[in-house]
Amino acid sequence: MKNGKPSLFFDIRYYLDSDPAHHKNYFELQAYGRRLAWLLNARGMSFGSFDTLTFLTDKKLTEQTLGEVGTGENWWFRNVYVGSHLEFKDEQKSLEAGREATLTALRQLCPDKSDQIDGADKIAMLYGESLRFVVRSKDYAKYRLELATNISAHPSEDHYYALITEKPTGDVVEVGPIQSGIYLLAKAELAGVGIRDFEVKRDDRGDLCASSSLGQIVANGSSRYMNESLYVSMVKRGPA
Repeated sequence: MKNGKPSLFFDIRYYLDSDPAHHKNYFELQAYGRRLAWLLNARGMSFGSFDTLTFLTDKKLTEQTLGEVGTGENWWFRNVYVGSHLEFKDEQKSLEAGREATLTALRQLCPDKSDQIDGADKIAMLYGESLRFVVRSKDYAKYRLELATNISAHPSEDHYYALITEKPTGDVVEVGPIQSGIYLLAKAELAGVGIRDFEVKRDDRGDLCASSSLGQIVANGSSRYMNESLYVSMVKRGPA
């Protein structure tokens, strides 16, 4: 926070000395950084008063050198300077180099949380855009509704999902995507969504099913066909 108190970590951004227009893996790196930041956020991670880490190119640095993490011009971010090996002349190597530079910077910021950082990295790499970050949740008499977004790599759109838990049985069904959007706007765009927007029932086999037509997208889900997504606890911004 601006008063110097710890803030929950929220974002990782890359402003690299390259033309990313035709580099698919540049956008993959951007998506990886955003997912990693939100995974750490959901686990209550804080690196200090700032909530954003920005990566910039310094061509004076050698290929494997990570520049010192410096104080940003504003309280909410810190800069990390990396060598020109992240210019995406070799896309796959640059993607991996960007990931390693990110992890190295985070470990430098908080050495005693290296295990948590590495654990979040493994989840980000394993699930990718199948991660569902919960931005809103509400309990009803019979159901618990969790609304979430994934984080896709440009030019793919982000999508919003609903996870409905039937309280008496504990059965769960995912509905979605219920709408396309932008992950940073998900909380606001899903603000008016409630259980009334879903039809929840049991099918002939007794499986929990749900459907919705939010955002002009007809979405259905059944507990029998739960995909391999992973829901992450609610993402927040503010004091740690």
